[in-house]
Amino acid sequence: MKFAHITDVHLGAFGEKELRDASLAAFESAVKTCVSEKVDFILITGDLFHNPVPDMRTAKETAGILKKAVDAGIKVFMVYGSHDYSPQSASMIDIMEKAGLITKVQRFNGRKLAPLVDKDLNVLLYGIDGRKNGLDQEIWRSIEGTVEPEKGTTAIMMMHLAVKELLPSDLSNIDALSLSELPKGMNYYALGHVHYPATANINNAPVVQPGALFGSDYRDLENTAKGVRRGFYIVDDKMEPEFREVKVSPVLIKKVKLDGKQASLGYEEAMKAVKNMEKGSIILLHFEGKLAGGKPSELQLHRIKKEIIEKGASAVITNETKLEYPEALKAKFNGTVEEIERKSLEKSIAEGKVKALTVDQSLELLNALSSQKEDNEKAIDYEERITGSAMHILGVDDE
Repeated sequence: MKFAHITDVHLGAFGEKELRDASLAAFESAVKTCVSEKVDFILITGDLFHNPVPDMRTAKETAGILKKAVDAGIKVFMVYGSHDYSPQSASMIDIMEKAGLITKVQRFNGRKLAPLVDKDLNVLLYGIDGRKNGLDQEIWRSIEGTVEPEKGTTAIMMMHLAVKELLPSDLSNIDALSLSELPKGMNYYALGHVHYPATANINNAPVVQPGALFGSDYRDLENTAKGVRRGFYIVDDKMEPEFREVKVSPVLIKKVKLDGKQASLGYEEAMKAVKNMEKGSIILLHFEGKLAGGKPSELQLHRIKKEIIEKGASAVITNETKLEYPEALKAKFNGTVEEIERKSLEKSIAEGKVKALTVDQSLELLNALSSQKEDNEKAIDYEERITGSAMHILGVDDE
């Protein structure tokens, strides 16, 4: 028997099409490996999707990838994650199950956790679905034990829950179960939820946390650039897990140091920072330092992103959290993002820079903002098109 353990794929997480495609490519690569290595089944321990109902393109591509596994005779078992579970309505996971692409695992016998029995594989699968706000841990702690595994079968526990002993140092304070709280008598413990790979053991049974397959946000990409491995595990009949790294695009951090400089030099310094970048890379631009002067608009972020992509990057994400503006400018932009936006809009309306909208103009603005990215349109061009359309409708000059 051989199986794969994948988790936290977070398909559809990113706003940029290039990053959504990279996430899909990572999942497709993992499934291709499963097919080529002829695994018997795949475990997905939550957050296959970043939302309960992802965009239809993401759903369609995911279904196609899963179908390749099913067509190869590979069964796919899954528990919900905290992102793809919906308490109000059916999620895309339910649709995938109805289509015969996956099988959900969680089952109860009264207040005891019961297994899904697969006699063909001689496997018992126990599962706990993920929930938001720690509700999954409350459910887990309310369970009155598990139905005992049958002798001679392989018992696997699937959980989208954090375990203290496998947490990285920067997440050590989050609420988590301990290894001692996990049920005894399993042959393999398949974890999800935490985006760092780690392993442990309970009575010689592996406890495995593969981490995110690609990532779901800037922090994940930054950790990838710093060396956190991304991939999944393949487990053999001796219950020995082997990590399989999945590399889609290099992720590189490039620091743009502007201490004592004008904001207008941001473009020049950014282009210097990416001078020798590897083509196809995902570039994370860190702007750092205390500026001598200049406004945020003088950084020319749109121009920087556009030209770095033209040089061969697959995606560019900027981070200005460590960039400090002069005191006078900081005072002007003091407050939360929402407060700054409100004050800026109120000021623009008072100065006549933003006109009042009619119902037709309001509908036109909504249509402009909901416009989809074209297949061959670059992310930066899409952003500029949407922004330009909105500003035109609002009657705001592009200063």
